[in-house]
Amino acid sequence: MDEQQPPPTHRWCAYFTGGNEWRFLLLLYIASLFPRLLFTLLAGKGGLSLDEIEYFMLARNLAEGEGYRWYFDLPCTFRPPGYPFFLAGLCFVGGAKYYLVRVLQTLFIATQPVLTVLLARLLTSPGRARLAGCFVAFYPPLVLYAVALMPENIFISLLLMSLIFLDKTLREAKRLPLALSGLLLAAAILVRPSFTPFLAVLIPCFLYRSRNTRLALSQWATVTLIVLTSVIPWILRNTAQAGQFVYLDSTAGYNLYIGYNPQASGTFDLKVAQDLVRAFIDRGLSSLAKGAGVDLPPFEAEKLLQREMFDYLRPPEKLKTNPFRPYADQIDSDVYMSNWGRERALAFMQEQPLRALSLIPAKFMHFWNLEHRIFLFAYSHNFVGAIPPALLLLLFFLLLAPFPLLTLGALTATVYRATWNRTWWLLLLPILYFTALHSLTFGDARFHYPIIPLLAILAAQGSELPLRLRPSGWGRAVLLFALLLLFAGVWWHGIHASWPQWQAVLGPNGNTSNLRF
Repeated sequence: MDEQQPPPTHRWCAYFTGGNEWRFLLLLYIASLFPRLLFTLLAGKGGLSLDEIEYFMLARNLAEGEGYRWYFDLPCTFRPPGYPFFLAGLCFVGGAKYYLVRVLQTLFIATQPVLTVLLARLLTSPGRARLAGCFVAFYPPLVLYAVALMPENIFISLLLMSLIFLDKTLREAKRLPLALSGLLLAAAILVRPSFTPFLAVLIPCFLYRSRNTRLALSQWATVTLIVLTSVIPWILRNTAQAGQFVYLDSTAGYNLYIGYNPQASGTFDLKVAQDLVRAFIDRGLSSLAKGAGVDLPPFEAEKLLQREMFDYLRPPEKLKTNPFRPYADQIDSDVYMSNWGRERALAFMQEQPLRALSLIPAKFMHFWNLEHRIFLFAYSHNFVGAIPPALLLLLFFLLLAPFPLLTLGALTATVYRATWNRTWWLLLLPILYFTALHSLTFGDARFHYPIIPLLAILAAQGSELPLRLRPSGWGRAVLLFALLLLFAGVWWHGIHASWPQWQAVLGPNGNTSNLRF
């Protein structure tokens, strides 16, 4: 009887790497870095979005020795510290130029496929693990998103590393993986504080089929203690700055207001977000002006804020001039913005509870939506020039198809999984956690980027599924069919809701239609 042949992906990888795992990982890193670096070099000199401006502003002030300050050098509690400190390190290396910081960031982002392979190897065969890594290396939205100065880019790597060492902790019960998993979870939480409740979600993983409940709870408590020890100093800093308890950031009230207001649609709305800007002008800038003895009408305040936003274009050698700097530490903390948003969101939920509940399915759909918005926005701003409609539709299909394929592959692998272990739960729990989190706050396609590597790992199990489909019975087939219908409905709804934008892009001069993001 002939020996069983290895999967084609395994043979292909072995051919190019000589069977050497580390050589493959190095080649995968280079293959992942090249498109990300190339796109960043081409598009990285484009302007920054509002969120990018704020993260870079904080990083630049840190690198220049001005402290954790943002607009008008005001002490900041609004943004969490993890990502700005990471960018500040890049500013030290490459100078306070946002373009160079974008380029340097790709060196870290390109680790995502490599880490995907290392995590997948704990669950499946080398061939399927490598296939999952290739999915992530060439996944179009992740390649294009690498240019953004946004925390998701480094959070993905931190999440994958923390899951790798959590799995090693659950398997081996050794001190080093336990300590590293705690430190990496702490780093991830400092980047995205909304990940903190995931610590509670991890308890079932530690207890799952554990023969020693006491040891399992002790390990979980150790991880939690490491995280708390890492985040408490910044909590104390924020609380002292604000005069009230503030966690790692004060965005909770703002995010709540985005998700629960009379105009809420389940996703980010720029008009609603501008309410926060007006609150900043009405209270923050007016307090500064009053302290400085300056009469600052609203129109002048808006112009001053606009000028401050474009300070990221200032050359590194040019010093910043700010007439309000001596008064920056004398006015109220920026925590009032979170309080302002929370009060209005809670009032909305009390006045319209059914409307608030009805937004949850919409938020779920926005979280699992196709990633067309970033592509429509990019094309409408003439990033690539004019493309004939038929060719443009083909291009959009090629860019959007990977997400449904990964999702459907992951659903199929999960439904037909024969046995479950703690590694599988380590992959599924973050997916379920982020789905629940953004179904309760507000959803957007970019929020599911952190789970793309996890979906890729699950989807790569597809090569073994044909052996299980027939003996699994009709129950799993019905469940899978229902899930496929659910997600097909989500994607159809997303296309239907954005149809006016599609019409604008596919119409005459669509490449200069300048759609709003």
